[in-house]
Amino acid sequence: MRGVLLLAVLVLAACATEEPEQPPIYELSAAAIVRALYPGINAPPVAACIVDNASAEEIDVLATTNSESNADRFDMVELVLAREGTQSCIEAKNVTFPEVI
Repeated sequence: MRGVLLLAVLVLAACATEEPEQPPIYELSAAAIVRALYPGINAPPVAACIVDNASAEEIDVLATTNSESNADRFDMVELVLAREGTQSCIEAKNVTFPEVI
């Protein structure tokens, strides 16, 4: 009887452990670009603000991984960073961020 209970506990414990969910590729891409543009910044919350304020087309650019699109991705991130909504989001997350011109 104890063996059955122990087995049940082990099975349930195995089901409860999950890997932490990875952010989508476009959010990881935005974070990498933010780190490259502004070394030392807390990039994940900034990347989340970028994604929240980007259009579907801009998110598609972030999700593109070919090397020809790197300049497009950097330009697009800077464009989205300059938006008022993105700046407000960054402020709300209490991230110290250099002023974007």
